[in-house]
Amino acid sequence: MPGGWIALEIGEDQALDVTGLLKDAGFSSLTVKKDYCDRDRVVTGRL
Repeated sequence: MPGGWIALEIGEDQALDVTGLLKDAGFSSLTVKKDYCDRDRVVTGRL
């Protein structure tokens, strides 16, 4: 839905692939959040 947000838990080596897929799908405001061990863990974006 336009204006909606998505948050996806990812593996530590998937940030570039997932952000690329979301960007191609029309999402913006993409961010990658790290976990307590400083590994990429969650990608968020807005449609």
